[in-house]
Amino acid sequence: MILRLILPVVLLLVWWAASSSSPVIASVLPAPHRVVMALFGEAANGTLGRNVLASLERAFGGMAIAGSVGISLGLAMSQSPIVRGLFAGPVELLRPISSIAWIPLAILWFGLGFKSVIFVIAISCVFIILLNTLAAALRVDQDLVKAALTLGANQWIVFRRVVVPSATPGILLGLRIALQGAWGGVLVAEMIATDRGIGYMMLRAQASFNSELVIGCMVLVGAVGYVLNALFLWMQRKVFHV
Repeated sequence: MILRLILPVVLLLVWWAASSSSPVIASVLPAPHRVVMALFGEAANGTLGRNVLASLERAFGGMAIAGSVGISLGLAMSQSPIVRGLFAGPVELLRPISSIAWIPLAILWFGLGFKSVIFVIAISCVFIILLNTLAAALRVDQDLVKAALTLGANQWIVFRRVVVPSATPGILLGLRIALQGAWGGVLVAEMIATDRGIGYMMLRAQASFNSELVIGCMVLVGAVGYVLNALFLWMQRKVFHV
C-alpha cells in the first residue's frame, strides 16, 4: 500500500508546486485544493451526484447489451465453423470503426439522449467481449473435450461443463477491458449526444472556462474507473473464484 501511494503523492506535490509557481500556470492548472473545492461545490447542489449516476447508468446499460451479444455470439462462433465463417467478415469490417464515428449515426437513429449513448457504448464494447470470448473458447484444452466425449457426454454437456468453465477467465478479462472502455466511451458520447452526465458537465465547464471543474471531472473519472475495476476484481474472486 505504501508503494502504491508513493507515486500519486509525488505527482500531487509536483502539481501543487507547479500551480503555485506562477499565476499564469495557476490559471490553466489550478491547485489541487481549488479542484477539490470545485467538486465539493457541484456535490453540494446535487449536480455532481446526478451526473455521475447518469453516466454509470449509461455505461452499465451499454455493457449489458454488449455482454449479452458478445458472449453469446462469441461462444456460438467458437462451436460452429459455419457461424464463425458467417460472422467473421462483418466483425472484422465493423471492429476498426471508432466509437466516435458511430455518434452521428446514433443521433440520426435515436436522437439526443439516453438511447444514442447506450448504442455507442454497446457498439464500442461488443467487439472486445466477442473476440475475448471467442479466443478463450477456442483455447479450451481438447484433451478435456475428448475425455468428456469418451465418458459418454454429448455435445451440449461438453459445452456446458467443459467449454464454458474453461473459457470463463478469458470472458471475464474481456468484460473487464470492456468495462473500462464503456466508462471512457460514455464520457465522449455525453459531450455530443446528451445533456446530462460527467461528459456533459466537463463540456459545460470548458465552455465557461472553469478549469478547476474540468480537471476535477477528470480526477473523478479516474477515481470512479479505479473503483469499478476494483469492484469487478472483487466480484471475480468471490463469485467465479478466478
